[in-house]
Amino acid sequence: MKLVILAAGRGERMGDLTKNIPKSLLQINGRSIINYILSAIPSSMNDVIIVVNYLSDAIRDAIGNQFKHMNISYVEQSMTGTAGALWSAKDYLEDESFLVLNSDDLYDPDSLNEIISFPLSFGLSNSLPPNKNYIDIEVDREGYISGSHKIMGDLDKPILLATGAYVLDKSIFSYEPVLLKNGEFGLPQTIFLLAKDKKVKGILMKNWFSINKEEDLQEARKNIKIKM
Repeated sequence: MKLVILAAGRGERMGDLTKNIPKSLLQINGRSIINYILSAIPSSMNDVIIVVNYLSDAIRDAIGNQFKHMNISYVEQSMTGTAGALWSAKDYLEDESFLVLNSDDLYDPDSLNEIISFPLSFGLSNSLPPNKNYIDIEVDREGYISGSHKIMGDLDKPILLATGAYVLDKSIFSYEPVLLKNGEFGLPQTIFLLAKDKKVKGILMKNWFSINKEEDLQEARKNIKIKM
């Protein structure tokens, strides 16, 4: 199984922290975010594709073409959004299932081992939404993705959030990427189309930590619980 890491974004919510460095290279206790991600992935994965764009040379220089036992290759993003990033790597993903991860989230190795045990899966977290832009994801009685809806009411109740971790196969590319109001193509929204036709297992991710703004980075430095 191949791994695709989506690392093309500018990280604008980080302000000046990402003015001269890509978000995935920001440091947490002496290690970059992407280093934590690569260290957490299952040992069965040997081929990693990193989708880059913003300050891409910095990522290439920091990671190189080898990380432990894994071969690293790079693809420049040619479409906007998370679906656009994945579609940019389409030509490398025709033969097998693959794992997709955001480059600004910390993942627990045990959860990644669980998510790749299903042919199609969607990483979830039962958490308070940071804002109303997040999607409340629905699952059926067997735990498969059944739909989604916009957040209604106050942000005081946990909902099922996307963690940016997905196991997909080439069938995802038979769907038209969903264009969002901000002009970007959304990967979770496109996976919801797939879930209408195939069973996509929802997996609750342990110790998942999303780094969207400077406060999240500081919190991760204090309370990181990812096992390495």
